[in-house]
Amino acid sequence: MPSIRPRLATCPARPPGNPQLPPNRQSLKSMQKILRQYWYVLCILPYLGFWTYGLSDLDEGFYGAVTMDMLRRGDWLTPTLNGIPWFEKPILSYWLAMPTVALLPNEFGARLPSFLCTMVTIWLIYRFAKRQFSESTAIVSCLVYSSSLLVVAIGRMMMTDAALNLCLVIAITTFYESLQGNQKLRLITATALGFAVLAKGPVALVLFGLIGIFTFARLPQFRPEFRKYWIVGTALLVAVVSTWYVPAYLVNGQFFIDKFLIEQNIGRFAGGDKAHTVPAWVHPIYFPAVLLLATAPWIGGAIRAKFWQTKNHNQSPNSAATYTLIWFIVPLAFFTISGTKLVHYILPSIPPLAILIAHALLTRHPKFSFGKEFPLSVSMERG
Repeated sequence: MPSIRPRLATCPARPPGNPQLPPNRQSLKSMQKILRQYWYVLCILPYLGFWTYGLSDLDEGFYGAVTMDMLRRGDWLTPTLNGIPWFEKPILSYWLAMPTVALLPNEFGARLPSFLCTMVTIWLIYRFAKRQFSESTAIVSCLVYSSSLLVVAIGRMMMTDAALNLCLVIAITTFYESLQGNQKLRLITATALGFAVLAKGPVALVLFGLIGIFTFARLPQFRPEFRKYWIVGTALLVAVVSTWYVPAYLVNGQFFIDKFLIEQNIGRFAGGDKAHTVPAWVHPIYFPAVLLLATAPWIGGAIRAKFWQTKNHNQSPNSAATYTLIWFIVPLAFFTISGTKLVHYILPSIPPLAILIAHALLTRHPKFSFGKEFPLSVSMERG
């Protein structure tokens, strides 16, 4: 009678040597290695070709015409359009564009400052996130930021927002590092704030001031570090701002005050720009909706990972995450209250949001991998 006991299948012996990862894991590891070395190439790709089409946006047309008018008149002080003072924006973007427009062809010269400001901002995000979180968080932060639809649009256009964002990122990141012990960095903070005021106006001081107030309130361990370099820093800030605001007032008088400081700053915040107002019910959802679109597809996983949480796995507080969350919320809340609504106003909230998204995905989203977005997985965060 034949035996009914099943025969055991014989398995070939595993060849000696190191065990091999499955093909999909090998591919993932290779992608991770490539991204660690060449992540900045991916960050640059969305911006290539910014010089291949004409100035199309209405604001681009105005800024380009003002730059050409200033070059033609040899006037580096008063922005003019057809010879008439045009104080819709401060001077920094024109100062950046005038040399490149004079030396380089057409759209390339006009848009180059925005592109360069965006690239430097990406590097600063990497620097801050690497120091305060991890290298993996830094890389993912830069990928999130550089692929944001709004960031790409601004980086490919002749706009004032890229310069403002760069100056704010310098000021906000160096200020946090000054709270960690190197208080001399506050001098860089003050200088960057001065240039931010030259880029977009006093709104930069309001945003930074609110971030400082909430940091003082929410991170009491840093309060002793608030004490030094305020007098020297304020002097630096005033010196930088005075390079344009004082001579612009001396040359243009009360017209400068009325047109720029009152109409273009206070008036816009109060809703005086009737062409860019929205119904009252839209105010609380306008910029959150913009941010959802600007950070897709990353934001979906980040919401599931609760990117707004600022505690570590062991429930200990993470001061860097708290500071970054304050940095994100302040511009969002400020421009939500503002009466005038333009999509690019919310750009200062995107650098901290990119960092928060990266940190959340890499630390609190167990299924996160770059299979859909980029080929990078949570294992990078764990080394």
